[in-house]
Amino acid sequence: DTEDVLRVVKTLAVVAAVLGVCMGYEYLTRVNVFSYINSFTIVPWIRDGRVRAQGVFANSITAGVFGATLFPLFVWLCKGGKATLLGIVGLLASSVIAVSSMSSTGVMAYLAGILALCLWPIRNYMRPLRWGIVLIVLALAMVMKAPVWFIIARVDFVGGHAWDRAALIDAAIRHFSDWWLLGTKTNASWGNDTWDACNQFVYEMTSGGLATFVLFIAILSRAFGMIGSARKRVEGRRRQEWFFWCMGAALFAHVIGFWGVDYFDVIRTWWYIFLTMIPAVTVVARVVVTKQPRPVPVPELGFRDSLFVSGPQSQRKSDSKQ
Repeated sequence: DTEDVLRVVKTLAVVAAVLGVCMGYEYLTRVNVFSYINSFTIVPWIRDGRVRAQGVFANSITAGVFGATLFPLFVWLCKGGKATLLGIVGLLASSVIAVSSMSSTGVMAYLAGILALCLWPIRNYMRPLRWGIVLIVLALAMVMKAPVWFIIARVDFVGGHAWDRAALIDAAIRHFSDWWLLGTKTNASWGNDTWDACNQFVYEMTSGGLATFVLFIAILSRAFGMIGSARKRVEGRRRQEWFFWCMGAALFAHVIGFWGVDYFDVIRTWWYIFLTMIPAVTVVARVVVTKQPRPVPVPELGFRDSLFVSGPQSQRKSDSKQ
């Protein structure tokens, strides 16, 4: 329920704090401290003379995306989750994680989460904004010489290989017949470095075929829909709206991260936890609003009361009798 979500975010703030300190140390000293509790030495990645810290993750990209996708939830923890100090610690830690990973994907997801949070003032005009983005993409597809997905090749914040991501998408589309039924294990033959499905959408294609890809898109669409509907149901209650907006920003950061990496290591645990959080809070919001058709002052008593419960205990008893 909602209290579990608060507990999870607080716990992740502590986890991020430990990881942030360790990854910051790794970035400065080129020593991964987790090597001391492992049976082998973890050698940090180095690109253009800069360390790409990875901490406990299999590589620096998933580490950076982990920190980036936590940032919007720590913003909520500061401004609405009754844990300002812990939220500030989480914000600093997630920022260090995203930056010390020296991954364009992690930085891009980090900036995407911040951008989504900044769109809060125009939250009631998101439909025109979405259609505007669609029209811009269509216009670019008409004027660009290369396919429109090669825009990804232009995105480079810290000196990465964004072209590989665009080429992978292009290869997957051109080899549709190879994977559409049940997926494929021959994607390594599509071109240079196409063995690495460094894109969650392409990974879904190659691992299970067209049906798996469509179901994955359906999960994302449903998740955005549930969060958006819950925000509209509590419209006018800014504190509750802000919570759902931060959830949507975190989901948007995940989606942006999917364009540069497939979730293949321990970051999958965080992704599954986050997916579980969405119905946990949106279903509660729907039930409360359905049972309380008329507005009732929201008491500032605690997380459960301030977020979803629509009135004091005596009022709820009175309503149930009526």
